[in-house]
Amino acid sequence: MKTTSEAAFETAIESVLLAGGYARVAAQGFDRERALFPDEALAFIRATLIVAAVTGQVSLQEMRA
Repeated sequence: MKTTSEAAFETAIESVLLAGGYARVAAQGFDRERALFPDEALAFIRATLIVAAVTGQVSLQEMRA
């Protein structure tokens, strides 16, 4: 039987995610208090709000609120 480790498990998960289009992010940007990467979170929010506004799912006035 093969011996497994948490490090090997993490490496396997990371490989699948990277192959699926995810990008590696430097750990230094992680905000432990909020448990997220602020720059990545804000980029996602901005990108999805723009799509929502263009498709009419949300108004620019709602975006500013």
